[in-house]
Amino acid sequence: MRMYSASKIKLIVPCMALLLSTALLISVGWGCGKEISVERKRIRLGYLNNDLHQLAFYVAQQKGYFQEEGLEVEVAGVYNSGPEEMGAFQAGALDIGYVGAAPAILAVANGKANVVAVAQANLNGSALVASPASGARSVSDLKGKKVAVPNVGTVQDFLLRKALSEENLTVHDIQEVYMAPPQMLAALSTSSVDACLVWEPFVSQMVTQGWGRIVSLSSDIWEDHPCCLVVAGEEFLREHPDAVDALVRAHQRATAFLQDHSEEALSLAAEFTGLKVDVVDMALSHITYKAEIGVGGLREYAQFLTDQGLAKIVDIEAFLDDFIR
Repeated sequence: MRMYSASKIKLIVPCMALLLSTALLISVGWGCGKEISVERKRIRLGYLNNDLHQLAFYVAQQKGYFQEEGLEVEVAGVYNSGPEEMGAFQAGALDIGYVGAAPAILAVANGKANVVAVAQANLNGSALVASPASGARSVSDLKGKKVAVPNVGTVQDFLLRKALSEENLTVHDIQEVYMAPPQMLAALSTSSVDACLVWEPFVSQMVTQGWGRIVSLSSDIWEDHPCCLVVAGEEFLREHPDAVDALVRAHQRATAFLQDHSEEALSLAAEFTGLKVDVVDMALSHITYKAEIGVGGLREYAQFLTDQGLAKIVDIEAFLDDFIR
């Protein structure tokens, strides 16, 4: 398994920049009038719309970490779902993406896309929320209730099943429905569903609007569970390993910033999502930002997908050896 160094590159301050074709070349004054040219690698990057789990991307962009690592990062797509983003990888439209572990693993396992995980984006960050009208205050109260998750096989689907099993219940004891997170907001506010298990910032939007109460945080159901990853196209990684290394370093710096500068992180998160500060503040308290990949969590999740017949994985360990770099 390849490990990425967190060490920083010493950068020479550029004194003149020239844009040539698709590559940005920087002419750098060095010594007695001597100049060298350094190619700035262009990367096509995608991420999920309005997803605080992927805030490290915005921090790296706003703080100039990508540029400092010699990268020119182009936002090539902002997607409403993980499967949609994986479809962009399959079409050759992306080089790097911030995306959920679920769609990435499923796409690779089922031959829908060739990507590898190069960093973690976050842990935790979801919750089970029930409408006040449902009367549900615990997981056991959900028996016979209508509960929404984003889709079958998602981390949220797994979390719901895990929470139910701890109460000696299964999904057959509830009415599980599939719904996009934005639709959950309206459904919970009108009591069209009794509860939903969804990621931030949708959880905090529901709570601050008075449409729901948190029954259980995902971190209480499955401590430090994997959520979003940074993935690279397999071909792009093979052809441009140094560029991927540089992006991972920028991501690590952004993650460290989120861990160490909570006040400025809150301001950047509000900018990134366009949401009110009180919503974002609550949401951030439920998310753990971490760049190092936790293999154990991905192993458990890959096993779940295999057991459910959703992923075609014969050998979990061999799969993870290929999937994680």
